Amino acid sequence: MAGAVAAADGEPWALFYNPAGLARLTRSAAGLDGLSSPDEVSHAALSMARPIARGGWGAAAGVTTVGGIERTRYDPASPDRFTTAGSVRAGDQYLAAAAGRRLSLDLDGGAAVTLMKEDLDDRSARTAAVSAGAAWEAGGGWRWGAVLKNAGPDAHFVDGRVPSPLRFQFGARYSVRSWGEGEADYSSAFRGGRELLLGGQWHGETERVFFRVGYRLRFPDDGLGRWNGATAGLGCRWGDFQADYALQPFGDVGTSQRMSLTWRWGREKARPPRPPVGRRRPMAY
Repeated sequence: MAGAVAAADGEPWALFYNPAGLARLTRSAAGLDGLSSPDEVSHAALSMARPIARGGWGAAAGVTTVGGIERTRYDPASPDRFTTAGSVRAGDQYLAAAAGRRLSLDLDGGAAVTLMKEDLDDRSARTAAVSAGAAWEAGGGWRWGAVLKNAGPDAHFVDGRVPSPLRFQFGARYSVRSWGEGEADYSSAFRGGRELLLGGQWHGETERVFFRVGYRLRFPDDGLGRWNGATAGLGCRWGDFQADYALQPFGDVGTSQRMSLTWRWGREKARPPRPPVGRRRPMAY
C-alpha cells in the first residue's frame, strides 16, 4: 500500500509504522520479513507481537546490508581526479520494542524505542531512537493516525556522522469491513523530501486473499520515471498462517521486492467496538 499505513489497527507489523496500532491487536503473532531492493540493498527482520489488557506490545530485530558501493579516492593524476579502489561495506542492525494502549473507546496511543548499530567498513556507531504515535477512531469507518518516527541523536563516527532519519507521518483510513480499506498519508522527513502516500486493499468478506495497490508521490521528483512510485501486492491467509508479497519498480534502477510470513496463535480477543458517527465518547474505557 505504498507505506500508507499510519492509521492501520490490529496488525502486528504496526510496531514498525505506528505503535498506536498495537492497541487493538486481537491475537499473538510472529513474523519473518525480507526485502530486496535496487543497488544491492537487502533487509531481514524477525518480529513478535502480543495483545495485553487494553492494548498490545511488540518486539523486533533486523539487519540491513548495502553492497556494490565503490570506494573512491582523490587522485590528481587521473582524468576525473578520482579513482576506484575496491568497495565499501555498509549496513546496520537494530533491536526495537513497542507498546500500544487504548486511552479511551476511540483514542489509541503508542511508543517505540529502537537501538541501532551503524557500520561503515571497519567503523561502527551506535545510537537510539524513540517513536510516538496516536490514532483516533472517528466512527463511520474512518480512522486517523499520526506518528513521529526516529527521534534521537545522530550516529557519530570518528570522521563523520549518520543523521537520525526523523520523520512525521499523518494519515486517514476508510474501512468497509465487508471488502477492504483505503488510506491517504502525508509523510515529511526533517532532513529529506516529502511524500504523498496512497494505498488500497481488497480482501472480501472471507479475508483469505488480499489484493493491494498503492502510489508514492515524492516531492521533489526523484527523476526515476512515472512508474517508480507505483506499488502492488498480494497476500494469502490459510488458518493461522499468512504470506504477503509486494513490489515497487524504480525505473532503470531496478525493482524492490518484499515478502513476509506471519503466524498467529492464541484465542482471539474481541475487537473493541467502533464509536458511532457524531457521538462523543467518554474518556474512560
